[in-house]
Amino acid sequence: MRLRPPLPAKHLSLLCLSLLLGCSGKTTPTQTSPSASPSSNAAAQVVGALADQIDSLRDQLQRAREERENQQGSPSASPGTNPGSTAPSTSPGSSASPSPSGSASPNPVATPLPGPVDHPCRNTGTDTDKDGLSDSCENQLAESFAPVIYHSSQESHFPTTVDKFLPQSILMFQDTECKYKQRILTGATQTQLIAQQISASCESKLPVLANSTRSKDKKRSFYFENPSTEAQAGSKDAQDWLTYVHIYPNNLNGATVQYWRFYAYDDSEDHGGDFEGVHIVLDSQFKPVRAGLLVDNALKYTAWSELDTEGSEKARVRLFSEPGSHKLHLKGDSVKADGCKGISGFFSCRVNVDKPETFIRQETWKDGQVSWFNGETATSAGLLNVGERSAPMNGQVFIQYTGLWGLNGEWGPAYNGIGMLTNGFLTAWAAGMVNPKREDAFPLTVSP
Repeated sequence: MRLRPPLPAKHLSLLCLSLLLGCSGKTTPTQTSPSASPSSNAAAQVVGALADQIDSLRDQLQRAREERENQQGSPSASPGTNPGSTAPSTSPGSSASPSPSGSASPNPVATPLPGPVDHPCRNTGTDTDKDGLSDSCENQLAESFAPVIYHSSQESHFPTTVDKFLPQSILMFQDTECKYKQRILTGATQTQLIAQQISASCESKLPVLANSTRSKDKKRSFYFENPSTEAQAGSKDAQDWLTYVHIYPNNLNGATVQYWRFYAYDDSEDHGGDFEGVHIVLDSQFKPVRAGLLVDNALKYTAWSELDTEGSEKARVRLFSEPGSHKLHLKGDSVKADGCKGISGFFSCRVNVDKPETFIRQETWKDGQVSWFNGETATSAGLLNVGERSAPMNGQVFIQYTGLWGLNGEWGPAYNGIGMLTNGFLTAWAAGMVNPKREDAFPLTVSP
């Protein structure tokens, strides 16, 4: 739409009077006191109508100016443009809401977000997980903000994939209130995993379903036996260092991109199946504003300007993985390492990005590089979008599994208890999610 320049004040006054004269005959009389004269009533109506017209025109002109400024100052971005550098405009107070799922087809179309910029997130397209963001949008955002992971040179338990972990695992069920345990399945597939159920146990007559029942206190739940010592080491093949991605519209009218890493074992707390994650929060212009880490049983955010970042647009945050526990840190001096050279040889120190001998550096995006402290290099496994819990993507139905990933262990990404609210809202999975559906952001049923 081509906008006309604002009218001069004299013309604006004439326009207001013209509109007033054209509309004054249709104005609904207002109630007046009995003592008011007809002439004063008419004058009051004229003044009130004129004030209303001026206010209305002022609002229209302000909106026109803002729209013109947006068009002049925001060049269109092609589909291949980095989402972190575009500047789409959105209406104040509006939000991107998930598409209704009641009548959705197997490949529903995403509801386009408001704004003039030609960005994949603004276009209609296939929306497999039915969250209001097209698949192409989610994939581009995931690639654009994928972090750089610095693993300590002391690390001995490396990342792996869920699909490599399951064949090496034994699925169990336990009811600790009566010290009951049952072996369920060895080497389950993802589909088999979420299909399991226990009709009753001990004194409880309530069923426990592996795809919907979350144990509040880990007393009655499915879980995996801790893997063998060999399996605990994960994989030294960087092609197995997959990063799982979860993306959804957030309450900033932008999107939140979560990156989840999986390890077969947490050596520091002696339990199998360890997930670690980071939230990258994007505003309405799809620019990063903060990052959140799951620490000390809470989701803690840090402003983007305070982070250690890489890349030409500073869109990739550096994360430092603690050896054994795999907890993520924002600074390398929080993570122990080996390899610091001294007069007598090598000494224990801290991860230092200026000392390659102290870390294994992983670029998590597609075709990203992995550099080892001994000089070897490899190619990373890249990213995999898991979709929403109610509509998983790429066959990753494991996100629906409500049990524990190891004996005395923790839940997976979609049921992680860090920061969980008293009403059951799963903060670690759905923080800032717009209009969260129960089946995506809350446990469906709960056991002790």
